[in-house]
Amino acid sequence: MAWVIVGLGNPGDEYANTRHNTGRMALEYFAKANKFNGWHNDKKSHSTISTGMLEKIVVALVAPDTFMNKSGTAVSKFVKNPKTAERLVVIYDDLDLPLGTMKLSYDRSSGGHKGLE
Repeated sequence: MAWVIVGLGNPGDEYANTRHNTGRMALEYFAKANKFNGWHNDKKSHSTISTGMLEKIVVALVAPDTFMNKSGTAVSKFVKNPKTAERLVVIYDDLDLPLGTMKLSYDRSSGGHKGLE
């Protein structure tokens, strides 16, 4: 079964290279480091996507082209039921964490983060 990794951020030059686009920047780094296929626009999901293999597992990288609070529109095109949600990874900024740290969570609430909801 395929995995879906989503990198959240906001479109537009004013958000490029800001902490708010951490998820999207991490996704781009991951794609480059793992030699994934080039990025292409997917009009149905309103996102930019890349696909590749990690060992023998198909992975889809999804960078929604919507504002973070509307990212569910893009993600819902790839994750349609609870079973596929088990193979979903979402990367996003959390201003409650000190800069340079990260936290891994499994099966948790959004904590009020609108983009994660």
